[in-house]
Formats: sequence, C-alpha cells, structure tokens
Amino acid sequence: MKKILTLACICFIAKNAIAQRDTSFNVQQGIDCFEQADYSCAYSIFLHAANNKNTYAQCLVGYLYEIGEGVEKSDAMAVKWYQKSAEQGNWYGQYYLGTMYENGLGVKQDHKHAVELYKKAAEQGYSEAQLALGRCYSNGIGVGENPEQAFYWYIKAAEQGNADAQNNIGVMYKNGQYVEQNDKKAVEWYRKAAEQGNMYAQSNLGWAYLYGEGVGKDYTQAIDWYNKAAKQENEVAQYYLGAMYDEGLGVPQNKKRHLNCI
Repeated sequence: MKKILTLACICFIAKNAIAQRDTSFNVQQGIDCFEQADYSCAYSIFLHAANNKNTYAQCLVGYLYEIGEGVEKSDAMAVKWYQKSAEQGNWYGQYYLGTMYENGLGVKQDHKHAVELYKKAAEQGYSEAQLALGRCYSNGIGVGENPEQAFYWYIKAAEQGNADAQNNIGVMYKNGQYVEQNDKKAVEWYRKAAEQGNMYAQSNLGWAYLYGEGVGKDYTQAIDWYNKAAKQENEVAQYYLGAMYDEGLGVPQNKKRHLNCI
C-alpha cells in the first residue's frame, strides 16, 4: 500500500502545531517551502520544531525521510520520528508508524502491532486510521476477520467524509457482508464517494447504472461514471467503457474506441 501525503494534509498537520505553542515553528514558512517544492527548507524548519518535541513536526520530519525529499531517504529514520510522535499520543504519528509496521518499512513487519497503532489513532478520531483498521478487520490483517468490526470502523471514517470508506461500505451492502444485501444503499454510498472523485466508487456506480442494480438502468450515466474513473486509469472502468463502445450501449458503436480503452 503506497502512502501519499498531499499538500493539503501537510498543511493541516503543520497548522496543528500551533496548538502546541511552539513559537519557534514558523508554520506558514514551512508550508510555503513545501508548496514550492523547497523540501530542504521545509525539512530544516520542521526539524527545528521536532527537536523541540513538537509532535506534528516530528511526524512531518518522518514523512520527509520516508519520501526522501529535503533529506536522504531513510525508512529507519522515518520510523524513528514517527515513533517519537506516536509515543506522545499524536494520532498522525501513530497512524504513519502503523503503515511502516504493516509494510515492513524500516522495521520488521508486524501486522499485529500495526493494528494496535491504527486502533490508537482511530480511537482519537483520525479517519485514515479508522479506514485502515476497517481494512485490517475486513481482510484479517494482524487480527481475525471480523466484518462487524470492519463495518463499524468504515462507518466511523465515512461519517467524516472519507471516500474510500464510503466506497467500502457500498461494497459491503452490495455483497451483503455483515449487513443485509441492499443495492440501493450500495449505490447511495458509492455516490457519496464518487462525487468526491473516488475512482473505485465511480467504477462501481458505472456498473450499477449499466446493469440497473440499485438504480434504473441508464447507459448514459454508466458511460459518464465509467469515463470519470477511466480518466484516473481505473482498469476496470476502462474495460467496461470499451465494451460499451464496442456494443454501442449509450454511445454510437465504435470498435476503435473500444481498443483504445483497453
């Protein structure tokens, strides 16, 4: 599982540093450096605050070590700084340290410990950790498979607008996993995620419209949602979009377009 911390997330984490009253941590300057891809500058600013025990800055320093920007890439150093943050109860530190243990990056792989860390962050309300914990329960990673717990944590994350969790709930309704099978509810959750740009939900919504599951059959809508997902390189959407062009479903038949899609 590849982790990408977006600029928006970087900014959010950095601004939380204000609450720790670290006046030496020029938050905006660090954000500006990161936004301008001046990672050496960002590293210098975040490191100063991290050494002053700012837990958010510690997490950010760990991230820069993980991606190798502004400093030589080192998973071991990423783990070191995530650990410092996590030990002080920072949910970002707990979550990102969990991802390192889950994937065996800079530390011996330990799924059970990853779940423990995800749970600590999830219980503090961090939606990405709630999503990760739901995924672990769903797939039996570091813990026994438990659809009920998976659904519980997915709902927690989904209620905070987490698109991946919303899509996963839709899948659970579609498959009747823990909850009673309900195509309409599946579509409701797919739509919440799809409208946020989640390509998996967009593809799932395309399927629903293509086959009339949970909604009226509508080839035009199917094409629209498959097209949105296909533009994000979703292979399933690309395949079905091509098949619809091949069959002329909702669009003029175009076998050449079919070949381009696949």
